[in-house]
Amino acid sequence: MSIASQILTKKVMILEDKLIIENALSLIVGSIMHKHELLQTLYDFKTEQMPSFEEFVLTGLLYTPQEKVREEFKQSLACLSLYLAASSEVRERPMNYLLRLLSNKFTIVSEYQCKQYFELFCDLIGQYFRQKSLGALSDEEVFNPETLLS
Repeated sequence: MSIASQILTKKVMILEDKLIIENALSLIVGSIMHKHELLQTLYDFKTEQMPSFEEFVLTGLLYTPQEKVREEFKQSLACLSLYLAASSEVRERPMNYLLRLLSNKFTIVSEYQCKQYFELFCDLIGQYFRQKSLGALSDEEVFNPETLLS
């Protein structure tokens, strides 16, 4: 993640940079899928370049001008949220974490290319309401629909 965060802060990315990010994200997702307690490490991630995991997600999904990188972030985050349920070692489900983060940043999306951001957000909302209808989620409010509508 440290290498990926360094690459994300570069002004210009070359093909090898994009491949490094793609492989780093695959490794991160695969590791977390294999050992769920690593998700907490992901949530706690920070470096000099990225002060928080939230910043890492937003940089890769929204701020970077590289469409391939944004697409890789979207797919990796969707994979994590779809296949990883909450476990005792995890603060919160990736789906809830990402829905909260993305819904809180709606005010800034118009400043960036946001196709992948919206696609991920729509996927997460669909997952959320499917799981909610099955009774798999608590009554905790992850996002406020009225705020989003405004």
